[in-house]
Amino acid sequence: MQAMLVSKLGDRLIDDLALVIALHPKASLKEIAEMAGVSKATLYRFAGSRESMISKLECHCKTVFEHAVADEELAHGEPIEAMQALISNYLTHNELLLYITLHCREDQIVSTSDTGSWKHYWSKLDAFFLRCQLLGIIRVDIPAPLCCEMFINIILAVTQAVRTGRTAAQESAALVEKFLMHGASASSACLHTGSAAPLRTDVHRE
Repeated sequence: MQAMLVSKLGDRLIDDLALVIALHPKASLKEIAEMAGVSKATLYRFAGSRESMISKLECHCKTVFEHAVADEELAHGEPIEAMQALISNYLTHNELLLYITLHCREDQIVSTSDTGSWKHYWSKLDAFFLRCQLLGIIRVDIPAPLCCEMFINIILAVTQAVRTGRTAAQESAALVEKFLMHGASASSACLHTGSAAPLRTDVHRE
């Protein structure tokens, strides 16, 4: 029944609901409907109460992100292509990512229990970043689980910059990949563009 409701509303509207609740956690159902651009009746057909809507959104988020990390390419495919596909998937669902980051209970997200948790999701994501480290794709001096957290927060930072007009949407995927793979160091930028590092001429020594 839930899958049918999600299908009828469409993924785009589900993402909009997630974004509205993430940014306006105390909004009423009426206010949520208005900000999401749907009628109150449509929202009530999806969920008759706020608690029901939260439960369905959390379940939908879990399904989407578990599907994102279930791709066989992450475990066995070419790692750079797999990374690019993962970035694209997360950018596509950035509203859901923001929702689970800001709204879901921390104990639920990081739980190591098998029932009703995100254990499978984190295991798959950790395994992918560990694989990238073992293959020499990303640095090994940062633990794989922390690489996962940094990856998620880079996605959130870039999508927030797009949302506020600080960067262009079409550059998002490339920016995430650059920062994730090469960091913010000027020497890394020069290494991958083939240009020399600019000399500072505005530094005066006493």
